[in-house]
Amino acid sequence: MRDVHRHSPWVLERELDLSPSLAAQIIGETDRRRRFLSVDDIAVFCPVPPGLMPLIQDRLVVSPVG
Repeated sequence: MRDVHRHSPWVLERELDLSPSLAAQIIGETDRRRRFLSVDDIAVFCPVPPGLMPLIQDRLVVSPVG
């Protein structure tokens, strides 16, 4: 699975129409855990319509894990 790079909060804001504070919270939690944030993890913080997930995955800045 491709993962969102943890230093791309603006992508979360733009693609998911999140507030800057919520995007910062998501990125902050990822940094705290010292890992990459998977697109599935985003759904823990905000609702993501299932049909929108593939589009989000294609547009987010992604990095391989491992």
